[in-house]
Amino acid sequence: LTFKAEGTKKEYKYEETENENIIIMTLGITIEKIEGGTAVGELKTGAKIKVDDKEYTVVVKGDTNGDGKVNSGDTLTVKKDILDTEKITDSFKKQAADLNNDGKINTGDSLILKKQILGTGNIEL
Repeated sequence: LTFKAEGTKKEYKYEETENENIIIMTLGITIEKIEGGTAVGELKTGAKIKVDDKEYTVVVKGDTNGDGKVNSGDTLTVKKDILDTEKITDSFKKQAADLNNDGKINTGDSLILKKQILGTGNIEL
């Protein structure tokens, strides 16, 4: 599996557990080549990539609503979760929303997301 990352700093990593195989990445990474596998859909939170016998689920940090973009829709999703008006229940979207990697969705994550959208900061793994 080969990824292509152009422009600003782009990162990705794999997490394999007993129950899930996850590829966590920052926005803007595209698949260049998959040897022995397929990808289903765009690289967005919740997309599936199959390589040999393993299926991976993609988590794009900041793409909290799974539309493949990081924008004001994602800040609204995070805000609703923080205010308990509409909780994020999907485990992959929760990982996409936990931008400071503290295991919670809170105002720290909201701030990182807003900075990314305004161009004053970057989401990192």
